Amino acid sequence: MPRIPASATLSQPPARTEGPQARGWPDAAILTGALWSIIVILYLPVLLARHPGEGWGSAVIEGATVIVAMAFGMVLFVVHRAIDPLPIGPRIALLVATIAAIAAAQTAIDFLFTYWVAVAFKPHWSQEVPALAQSYSPFFTYMCLFWFNLALFQLVFWRRRAAMREWQLAEARLAAQQAQLTALRFQLNPHFLFNSLNAISAMIVTRRYVEAEEMTDRLSSFLRSSLAADPTAMVELADELAIIEEYLDIEAVRFGDRLRVEIDPGDVPMDTLVPSYILQPLVENAIK
Repeated sequence: MPRIPASATLSQPPARTEGPQARGWPDAAILTGALWSIIVILYLPVLLARHPGEGWGSAVIEGATVIVAMAFGMVLFVVHRAIDPLPIGPRIALLVATIAAIAAAQTAIDFLFTYWVAVAFKPHWSQEVPALAQSYSPFFTYMCLFWFNLALFQLVFWRRRAAMREWQLAEARLAAQQAQLTALRFQLNPHFLFNSLNAISAMIVTRRYVEAEEMTDRLSSFLRSSLAADPTAMVELADELAIIEEYLDIEAVRFGDRLRVEIDPGDVPMDTLVPSYILQPLVENAIK
């Protein structure tokens, strides 16, 4: 029998991984917090210039309403997720209405907060209240910012959907590989089993009872190993060769001195992972 080559590289199926998790809420919170934190940092010089000589305290107080803006950003995310199944037309209309509503609400909260600070702590802020109430610029500014916040949600949604499709494709390919390996195993076992049983029957008919009993024991041991193994798993080369040796022991009873075997794995480490039962077709074909 020719040597069993072990120098070829055997590719390992991709490891089963968890699919992309539905981490919408954490992603939305991180994106919203990062966006509005950057806005505060960029707007900080304007806040400092608006209150000369008052230091950082006044800037921090006036910028405190950004926390409300973050909360509105999460409200926008909830609406974005809820209306996703709708057609594109109604979805856009609802998003426009939602952004306009939360921009108006954020502008009103800024006005009320400034008025409350002027009444309770800083009377000189009262001069800013009429200007803020008569200005439309905060409303349009918030409209643009919340639209940008929505764009970030949509970008992450597209990336997550693409990742989910890739994960499903990888799962399908892995399932196909496992199905092929399982089918290969189920093809080999009946063929080998029938040959072995026919050989045992012939031994009994010819009154070679000792050989028949020996082959029955070896066949039983080999079948136990086969049924206990996972046909879709990766096993060490040493374990794979051990099963091959059990198989060859059975064939040796059938063929006697006509079968001579030499297994030479070369320089391949014995702990190399290979697909289960990947070598048996090579051995069986070599015997044929």
